[in-house]
Amino acid sequence: SIFLLLRIEDNPSYKNIAFAGISLGLSALARANILLFIPFLLIWMLRNSKLKTQNSKLLRYGFLCLIVLLTISPVTIRNYLASGKFVLISTNGPVNLWIGNNPYATGGCAYPPSDYSEKIYKKVKEKGNRAYIEEVLRFIKKEPKRWLFLLFRKFFLFWSRIEMENNINTSVQKGYSSLLNLPIFIGFGIIVPLGLTGIFLSTRLWKKIFLLYIYILCEMCGIVIMFVLGRYRICFVPVLIIFSSFCLFWWYEKIKKEKAKVFFSLIPLTLFISLVYSQDISGRLYPLFHPGGIHFKKENVVIIKDNSDDKKINENPFILKGKDKIKKELIITEDLQEFKEAILFLAYTTRVIFYPPNRHIPEKGGRVTININEKTEKDVYLSSTNGFVQNSLIELDSNFFYKGKNVITISSIEEGVFLFPIDESLDFKRSFFLKEGKWERIKNGEFMIWLELVR
Repeated sequence: SIFLLLRIEDNPSYKNIAFAGISLGLSALARANILLFIPFLLIWMLRNSKLKTQNSKLLRYGFLCLIVLLTISPVTIRNYLASGKFVLISTNGPVNLWIGNNPYATGGCAYPPSDYSEKIYKKVKEKGNRAYIEEVLRFIKKEPKRWLFLLFRKFFLFWSRIEMENNINTSVQKGYSSLLNLPIFIGFGIIVPLGLTGIFLSTRLWKKIFLLYIYILCEMCGIVIMFVLGRYRICFVPVLIIFSSFCLFWWYEKIKKEKAKVFFSLIPLTLFISLVYSQDISGRLYPLFHPGGIHFKKENVVIIKDNSDDKKINENPFILKGKDKIKKELIITEDLQEFKEAILFLAYTTRVIFYPPNRHIPEKGGRVTININEKTEKDVYLSSTNGFVQNSLIELDSNFFYKGKNVITISSIEEGVFLFPIDESLDFKRSFFLKEGKWERIKNGEFMIWLELVR
């Protein structure tokens, strides 16, 4: 779509505009937030020097919008026949806006607690999707500072090298492939600092590459307004690669002629590296100021965890099988007499064994023993996850826990191979595994095992 739009700059014919419109329409059917880009194309079209009159520019912009709508129209018509309502592409815009902008939003795709969600769902049944938008506006009006902080957080998550995941954990899946672990594959953490530096260095050429600027801006705004996911960001990576390449070429040219300018260009590069690796930096500093871990208090519950919502998962999870054991320590600072129930969560996955051609067999589930502070043991069945990361929920009595350090040990007792992901976002040095009869600490990161105390 970007390539076809750039052709319009040199030759604003209706043929070129039609091809660009069809491509934008197809893009919108795949990911509707590209539609936010289209209004900004009017500014770009009005700057076209090949068209001499404003009327001709407006006429061609209108023709572009018409082609986009015609490309989308079969889906819109089908939506009307199926629901009796005008739905341009899909109805998930309001609900996604609410997921990303509510009192419990984290910046990623995290659904709010069930008690709060049920209240909103009742309103949706009465008013339709408009209820989601009303709730977002209520939240912004009631807590503007909190909402602005949430936007600020989503901005950092958008540019962070950490891949925010929801349906498929790419870090775990990547562990199955020796090919994808080769160093020839350059990640987000390298492309973005170079790309942002390239944008900074190319400001003198802004008139020629104005379209690329507004595309990246619209992609960022479209995601930050909702919530951040790694698979949403991939749409603008190809354009960012162009700026990364420009940065490298600019350095190559200046090294030959003006070495001083190369030195000064390292200042914005350092700032952009700090932005992209901000989650890593904060993850190292957080345990120093909060040695007790994360204690998130809500109306009726307290969540105690050492892993972050911005999961930076190690590509080599711990494999629990046979006589293996893992141990997780959690620090409780709350008065346990206030709570009647404790819910233990543990994130795990089962392996998928791949066979050619194109066949895979999911590893079976099995039973594990969970030991709490040597006071009680509970056998739990962990089902097969088909290679996906799932959270198992185990209900316990709060009397099994102490105020202070608590030790949770997990061991396998039946056939089954379980993979426990290691979140490297934070490092409290409270995750261990048993090796040759001795406990060894995970060198970097924590097992994703956390506790929820219920009043």
